[in-house]
Amino acid sequence: TGVHGANRLASNSLLEGITFGKMMAQYLLTDGVIQHNFKVQVKKKKQANFILHPKEYIQKEMLDKAFVIRDSENLFNLQHQLPNIYEVFDVGLSSFSREKIERFFMHIVSSFIVNAALTREESRGSHIRRDYPASKDYWKNKWIVFEKGIMNVRKGLYEHNQTKGNAQTIFQ
Repeated sequence: TGVHGANRLASNSLLEGITFGKMMAQYLLTDGVIQHNFKVQVKKKKQANFILHPKEYIQKEMLDKAFVIRDSENLFNLQHQLPNIYEVFDVGLSSFSREKIERFFMHIVSSFIVNAALTREESRGSHIRRDYPASKDYWKNKWIVFEKGIMNVRKGLYEHNQTKGNAQTIFQ
């Protein structure tokens, strides 16, 4: 949401989730969103054709190669161990166990983090690139977002302003 600036650490995101979750719930209860002609599109799901590493392995690799201080060599190494962000969107989860779904989502989140960290060639807040130690004006007030499997860079003061008053944007 940008409330805490570039310093997005775990406790901050928990507070933001509570705050903006409540705001979203209040918005939906008061203004609501009416869906007309709602149809469920059934897509044929495909099998995951990438390796799902053990949970502990992903945790260790993310800590070692994509934690607060990062560099392109380690990020590229980790990127090649993770599924491509475009491979994961049409994978059927119905046959997955709970443990496998958890590992699958860990791989997706890790892939998003690594790809965004590689794209942002600067240091800012809790994102420190050993190979790009300075911040760059180009990245000021810009966000890396993933929508429908495509990575984009958005400009705007805060992410929550991009969806303010539009619950439908969040749930698409």
